[in-house]
Amino acid sequence: MEKSLGIGILFGVAFGDRGAMLQNIAYNAIMAGHSRSDEREADYLGFVHSYKAGYNPYSMLLGLYKLSELDQKYHYDLFSDHPEGKARVALAQKYLKDAKVTPTVTQSEDGKSAQVTDGQWKLPPVYASLSGYKPVHRACFVAGTLYRLKALPDYSPDRYILDTDGTNFTVYYNDRQVFTVVPEDAAAQGMSAQELANRYIEALRNWQAK
Repeated sequence: MEKSLGIGILFGVAFGDRGAMLQNIAYNAIMAGHSRSDEREADYLGFVHSYKAGYNPYSMLLGLYKLSELDQKYHYDLFSDHPEGKARVALAQKYLKDAKVTPTVTQSEDGKSAQVTDGQWKLPPVYASLSGYKPVHRACFVAGTLYRLKALPDYSPDRYILDTDGTNFTVYYNDRQVFTVVPEDAAAQGMSAQELANRYIEALRNWQAK
């Protein structure tokens, strides 16, 4: 209220009859800036609290990826009170990096594939979309799951197993789902789904979880 009154007096003195109109424009711009700042803070706190609570540390990034896709046609101008989707995604990626969350996710330049990596170690790339989730989303699920698995006091690479419904092959750690290989993933790499699933199992068993 005091901020609004102060702006009103300032613009009334400076611009006379046009002050009210210019005040409205300036006030919207100022408050939009505050809203952007508040939303960035909310993104950060959302990451911190979900991360510390033991959830997939990539959850916030996944949500912002989806939001960014929904907002692609949104016009971000001076009065937009939402930080641009891509900027929010970049900040979430920075939060993960600052927290030293590994494995990490690398997306191809064309966005058609994504890969889970940890130093020199890597899983086969993800090419297919599944149930509305793009390759980068699926890779984030895997990376976050592995991050939580390596924190287990009794973690063992021997506990990765495969299950199939006759079409898809799902990798589990004990009873915890890690990744589902679909025929489209395998076709993109010139092999059968079972062959690709076996490569996932082999790579996971060779992962030096730290």
